[in-house]
Amino acid sequence: MIFGDPENPFLIMKRKEYGSSLYYIFQIFEDRVPKEDKQKFRRMVGSVKKMAGRMGMPLYDHVEISEALEAILPRMVKEPEAIILQRKVDETDENQFYKDININIFDHGTGKIRTLELGISMAPKENPE
Repeated sequence: MIFGDPENPFLIMKRKEYGSSLYYIFQIFEDRVPKEDKQKFRRMVGSVKKMAGRMGMPLYDHVEISEALEAILPRMVKEPEAIILQRKVDETDENQFYKDININIFDHGTGKIRTLELGISMAPKENPE
């Protein structure tokens, strides 16, 4: 779902499924909301979060997921299995699944910290020619 102008949205929500889990990820671009509408926008976002909580639908912030991954991925790519897989991926030029990881992240719907399982894939390194 996109809220606002599709070329310049102020809120994006994506439905995700992984394994047996169903959840939503949101991305907010509050700087794109006109100053006079910021309070209304914040109320609307709050309503979306409350509705997700009532429905028992996990709702995660894109930025918080990115920050958690930024903390994990540098260590992960140094694992021997990751190094071997990266070589294979670079040779075949095709993404390959590496492994599942769990991150603890704030659920904006329920207000609780939850464990989110994510699948990690390796992508070919860009060749700077």
